[in-house]
Parts: sequence; structure tokens; C-alpha cells
Amino acid sequence: MRVAIFTITIVYATSSWATCEEDVKNLSELISESPEADAEVSLVNGLGMYLAIYGLSVSIPGISEIEASRVINQNMYAVLPGTTDAYCSKEHQLIVQRAKEYAARYNVVIQQSGGAT
Repeated sequence: MRVAIFTITIVYATSSWATCEEDVKNLSELISESPEADAEVSLVNGLGMYLAIYGLSVSIPGISEIEASRVINQNMYAVLPGTTDAYCSKEHQLIVQRAKEYAARYNVVIQQSGGAT
């Protein structure tokens, strides 16, 4: 019985780590050095959704809480996958912080354009 429990723990830990590495990799590929340009492209293509971050709840960085509530209630956002407040590694914590900064700068451009359509 002890061997079975140990094996399950190892498999779970290994699969969690693989997911963590994937989250870091995917999030790194999504965020660029120019969120403002990315937001402009999104607007030109008629998408113009705000970017959200997962945590205990969804948050919309870069805009006021009142505006964020409106955006969330009207489902005018897309969550950056791999974001969370339950970090799986130091690298994950750092990339999520970069994602928050990216989303804040991106969302300012979306808001200045009149918001999501």
C-alpha cells in the first residue's frame, strides 16, 4: 500500500510540474514587449477584448474597479491562460507578474479606444 501511495504522489508531482512548465512556456509566448501594438492590432481586427488575469477571481489590470466590474459583467474579456495566484515555481510567479504588467498596458489602449466592442 505504501508503494502505491508513493507512486501516485510521484506521478501527480511530475504531471503538475509538466503543466507548470507548459504554463510558463505558453504565457511567455503570448506576452510580447509591445502590448500597446498588440492592442492596436486587436482593435483593427475587430476583437478589442480586455485581457484578464486569474486569481481568486478574474481581474482586469490597468482599469478602474468600476470599469473592470462592467467588463466582467458583460463578459468583454479574455483570460491570459496560465495566470493564477497559486504559483507553481518562481519562474511562473515572475512570468505571471510580467503578464499582469502586459495586460495593464494592453487594457489602457483598449479603454482609450472606447472599450471592447
